[in-house]
Amino acid sequence: MNASAPGVVRAEQVRMVLEGVGASLIVGILLPTLLVFLLGTAADHRLLLAWYIAFLIGRFALVGIARWLLRSGDHRVFGKRVEHGLAALKIYEGCAWGALLWIALPSPDTAVSIVLIALLCALCGNAVALLAPLRDLYLALALPMLGFVFTRFWLMGTTPYQALSLCCILYVGGLYGQARIANRRIREGIKLQFENVRLVDQLRQEMDLVQEARLQAERANAAKSTFLAAASHDLRQPVHALGLFLEALAHSRLTSTQRRTVESAQNASLASSEMLNTLLDFSRIEAGVIVNNIREFPLQPLLDKLEFELAPMADAKTLIYRSPQTSCWVTSDSILLEQILRNIISNAIRYTERGGIVIGCRRRNGGISIEVYDTGIGIAADQQTDIFSEFRQLGNPERDRQKGLGLGLAIVHRLAASLGHSISLSSVVGRGSVFRVGVPVASDRHSDAETDDLPDATPSGQLAGRTFLVVDDDAIVRAGMTQLLESWECMCLAGGSEQDAILLLSGGVRPDAIICDYRLQEGRTGADAVATLRHHLGGDVPALLITGDTAAERLREASRSGLLLMHKPVLPGKLYQYLCRLLAA
Repeated sequence: MNASAPGVVRAEQVRMVLEGVGASLIVGILLPTLLVFLLGTAADHRLLLAWYIAFLIGRFALVGIARWLLRSGDHRVFGKRVEHGLAALKIYEGCAWGALLWIALPSPDTAVSIVLIALLCALCGNAVALLAPLRDLYLALALPMLGFVFTRFWLMGTTPYQALSLCCILYVGGLYGQARIANRRIREGIKLQFENVRLVDQLRQEMDLVQEARLQAERANAAKSTFLAAASHDLRQPVHALGLFLEALAHSRLTSTQRRTVESAQNASLASSEMLNTLLDFSRIEAGVIVNNIREFPLQPLLDKLEFELAPMADAKTLIYRSPQTSCWVTSDSILLEQILRNIISNAIRYTERGGIVIGCRRRNGGISIEVYDTGIGIAADQQTDIFSEFRQLGNPERDRQKGLGLGLAIVHRLAASLGHSISLSSVVGRGSVFRVGVPVASDRHSDAETDDLPDATPSGQLAGRTFLVVDDDAIVRAGMTQLLESWECMCLAGGSEQDAILLLSGGVRPDAIICDYRLQEGRTGADAVATLRHHLGGDVPALLITGDTAAERLREASRSGLLLMHKPVLPGKLYQYLCRLLAA
């Protein structure tokens, strides 16, 4: 509603007057009735009765019209015609009150005269409050009444009454001044009220737009996550099978040329696996299935492990890699902290062409600051926040996939937030950067602290002679898993469903462990299949779930199963270690 539109403000003024008039019926009847009773002995009864009837007719007409207009609910009808009608009725009412003075005065009873004059003064004063929204209505009431009163007092001929007539003019004039002031304030209040309504409506519309934008962003984010999960799952299946075939092939008799070719294919498969695992890490964080295992542990073994893995990458680029020894103990999740540092150090190596990388620790603000220095390309100040966003890369306009997907620092940011660790960055373009991870210092030191992660390992004959039951609805994955397990001198029974697996077990063979894909046909899950097979075998056979899903709900379901879980594509060495741990447990 436009508060600046004169018609809108005027209609609201009319509505305020109508509400006051519409509520005045009872007082409008009682007051003239009391006056008729009071003046019954001092005035002509016929004239007084005629006045009483005429006044009530005017009062009923005024109140009835006011209530009818208010019930219509359409304030657009509160125009000039309504104002003119109200003015005519107020003129009629003013004449009626003035005529009463002609009927009752002069009175032999002075008290009656005083009461009558006081009553008319009170009526004029009350009209200021009632009719101030439309001050012209006040004049419509007061001027006819003043005309009758002035004339009556002046014609009575005595000096006191003539002086009183002049006082009436001054009194009505003063009240009109008050009515003008009240009218101005009422108009300003109405404008302010409409302006507030307009601002509230505007704010509500803007909030609706913000809400709609938020919903669209959530839908887009959900669609992105669904797409990534579906694409990741479909890509993981062939990459997972490829890794199994290449590992099995590597254990066969090959010429030196063939072995170099297989090693190159394994490196390409490993690069694909790393990118898919990055997508998986991001999806696991979004799904909220990563559980923190906070404990106290020494930092140096973790740094040694990272140096063993990542220093060769630096050496390949003729970069210096230094990680000075530290005796610090920290309180964190060793696996997640390792992932944070691995992503930061890998990025440092990836974006550094000369110089080197230094990883150091120092006490800062009551905790331990793990700092990764590099002499790389550096990051401009206006981009230092953006690099923690998803799929954001600097210095990679050609979208070279050897430089990753742009998710590493987004994962760092989210993992650090889940652990309550701080992440800070200082950088100068062309000179390098330093990332700092703030970790709480351990309260005590335990010399027997152990790490929970599994090192990469190569087959060492521990699984030779073992029997594994493989359940996977992808024939290529089954074939790859069969060849890999057989290359480890294991016996493998492979089926596409739990029914196939039960048929394979009908000969009385009892597997040492079950390796089962999580998502099977007809909506069945690996957890369902393992439960069925365990029931068939009559015992809790060790079981390993392998999933290529990255959808949030699927990841949560798999985590709730309580079974050992691996994610496709599975590195053969890591699979070997998991199977060894599974059988040992």
